Amino acid sequence: MATQFLNRTLGFRSLSAFALVAVVCTMPLRADDTATKTANRDGVEVTGKLESIDGARVLTVWGKPHERGFAHGYLLAPDIVALLDGYLRETVTDTAEFEQRAQAFLRMMSLLPRYQDEVRGMLEGIQKRLGDTARISSLDRAITYDDLFTVACIPELSRLACSSFAAWGSLTGDGGTVCGRNLDWHGIKALHGTELIIAHLPDDSTRSRGWVSVTWPGFAGALTAMNDAGVCGSLHDVPALRPTMPFGFTPRAMALREALEAAGDDTAIEKFTAVFKKRIVLVGNNIPVAWPHKPDGGKPFAVIEYDGNLAMDRGVTVRQDEYPPADGEANRATMKRHSRKTMIDPPPRYSDKPAQRTETYSKQEFLICTNHYCLRAAPQSCDRYEKLQDQLVTCSQRGIPVDPSRAWELLRSVACDGSRLETHHSVVFEPNRRRLHVAFAKDGKPAPACKPVSFNVDALTARGLAKPAASP
Repeated sequence: MATQFLNRTLGFRSLSAFALVAVVCTMPLRADDTATKTANRDGVEVTGKLESIDGARVLTVWGKPHERGFAHGYLLAPDIVALLDGYLRETVTDTAEFEQRAQAFLRMMSLLPRYQDEVRGMLEGIQKRLGDTARISSLDRAITYDDLFTVACIPELSRLACSSFAAWGSLTGDGGTVCGRNLDWHGIKALHGTELIIAHLPDDSTRSRGWVSVTWPGFAGALTAMNDAGVCGSLHDVPALRPTMPFGFTPRAMALREALEAAGDDTAIEKFTAVFKKRIVLVGNNIPVAWPHKPDGGKPFAVIEYDGNLAMDRGVTVRQDEYPPADGEANRATMKRHSRKTMIDPPPRYSDKPAQRTETYSKQEFLICTNHYCLRAAPQSCDRYEKLQDQLVTCSQRGIPVDPSRAWELLRSVACDGSRLETHHSVVFEPNRRRLHVAFAKDGKPAPACKPVSFNVDALTARGLAKPAASP
């Protein structure tokens, strides 16, 4: 299977072997439209600042791609090197074999020129900050561009098991969209306590929207994020159809970032599907996408089923209706619509039980996403999906509003406690308000059981900057 192949290819010890990553403030910012460099106490100028907001670290970057990358690398240099080195020490057993096979893997991957510039800038920032100590001691060499490129490919190499949902309209009380997301990943010690928020200001040079990411140091892509139009998206793994191309793959977190930088609240599906159809990915994905709900605007949430099999919908299929696992009608429709292809993971068995819920579910004001397809393959059973489904049906039937507080309860009900996977971060999005509430795992507790911190995306992505925090 693909996961096993990738792990063997890169010489990893386990499924999680190379997952380095996944890898705000509410105070008003100056209304100045010109983002300028800020001098740190050591004389180095960077287009960025690093601060702490209610105990959460927040990195803000602006400027052209190379400048943003330099600020990211310079301000987080010790964290990036320590995280990468610590992860490799925990997971890689044969460093020579790892280096050789990692290079072979990177030859299959590609980045847009502007993202290449950003990664080069990140490397230069690390080197400027650390000098000769910018080394990965587990590999006994200096950190390189390829190392940071590989970090952007982490989600291809170590898979995510995550849970998301959205509710809107009469189900949320105020009529807006509420979206919840758990990022579940392997319990690698190097990942603990290192997550942060990165706010990317709009970039006129690339016509990119501002966006806010929940991530790890050194990761240039998007794992869980919201842009300045209130559009949010995240990555979920899915057993997928084999890609039709042998190379030229885009790291899926970079494809998600590109879509977020382009999408407005009235164009979310259009922009996401256009980007994804241009960017071929190696592995299967569910991409839950939410945006602000409008009374006459239709459903403000979709799950984009996305993989490298271009023979099926050019790799991108959009789902906006609820197809519960074991819904026989949905399964039969899927099997009729698509001839069965060879899958990376074997297709799940599906039920022929008569469907009784399809029409009802198509009218409901919620949608769920975990780790199986509903349209590109037959739906399969998932306990997290079914738990969320049962609770959201109950809320709908009893008139219980799914507000942010209820969203946290839902996320806690499907959190991973660390016995196999860990819920590293959890986020509740309010797209209509352009707010996100973020909790990180701490002291052995999964993220949704920890205290969240709230952020205003309008403030975080505003042009012009408050006085920067003291430099490292």
